[in-house]
Amino acid sequence: MLAAWSCTTTQRWRPFVRTRPEHAPSMTVRCGPCPSLAAVSGPQQDRLIECQHRRAVLLNIALITALGAAPMQADAGQQVSPDLVPYASPGQYSMLVPVTWKQTSKPGADVMFQDAAASSNTLGVSILPVRIQSLEQFGSLRDVETRILAAERAKESTMSTAMLSSSVRGSPPNTTYEFEYEVDSTRGKKRLLAAVTVAGSKLHILNASVGCGKGETATCAPLEADLQRLRRAIASFDVDRGA
Repeated sequence: MLAAWSCTTTQRWRPFVRTRPEHAPSMTVRCGPCPSLAAVSGPQQDRLIECQHRRAVLLNIALITALGAAPMQADAGQQVSPDLVPYASPGQYSMLVPVTWKQTSKPGADVMFQDAAASSNTLGVSILPVRIQSLEQFGSLRDVETRILAAERAKESTMSTAMLSSSVRGSPPNTTYEFEYEVDSTRGKKRLLAAVTVAGSKLHILNASVGCGKGETATCAPLEADLQRLRRAIASFDVDRGA
């Protein structure tokens, strides 16, 4: 998916990679030892509750700083399940990611997550500068479908491709295109999901990939639970468009 968009949107402008510091600034949390809530009463109990609250707030701030990510509030219509957690890049975008996946890095990606149990399963965001203000200026949903599959078929390793679903979320100029398609290649079969939108003269792409095995009998059917989780992640992708 990323190759298709990079080819068509960066012929004149080089993509940039947003870097993050290797180590987030350290933060030390100090709060005196708090006795058991049941062991005190009256004003002492009120002070103890305040102490415990202050400790919890400081601990949350320390964790957020260490992770280099801002907390994201779930949208009222968005269901956050135990197997997905919020992730946000302040001032840019927010989404849900599988709780057991680890944050890693990849050239050209703003952020990347990988399934520790299956390295071929990934979820990542790429941001590319463009001279268009909306997806409609780039093409319709069907136009983009065609370009995606054409880019996949152009790879020497590709044996077959199939677009399984596509949809439009939102309305111009805040439209998001969503896709799910399958690619069978000499390296194996994989399912790909993507959400694409334009904001602030930047193309934002959320890509997800699931490896389904290799060979004639390879199928993605046993991985439906993983795919459902990634579909929710794709649907949660929200880009900050400013005021």
